Amino acid sequence: MQLPDHIGVMANYLYANYDERDSERTHQTGEIALGYYRTFNERWRFEVFSGYGLGKGHAFDSSSFLCFRTAREAAGKYQKIFIQTSIGLNREHLT
Repeated sequence: MQLPDHIGVMANYLYANYDERDSERTHQTGEIALGYYRTFNERWRFEVFSGYGLGKGHAFDSSSFLCFRTAREAAGKYQKIFIQTSIGLNREHLT
């Protein structure tokens, strides 16, 4: 399948995991978008992408002070709909 000129597809995925003795954090997120890009003035490019993403995260942290120990935990899931724009230089003008 060939896309029309100036149409782009974007897909992203992130997995992060941090684990130490008293602290733990994990995060997963993914998104997909469809966009339009256009070169103007031979040097500059404009892009706009619109898409959908979802993710989840979890964090745990504990600390001690004297004989007191505290622990905190948070977790959540999310969904997002987004519009992302950018203006930048074309690749051949970066050398």
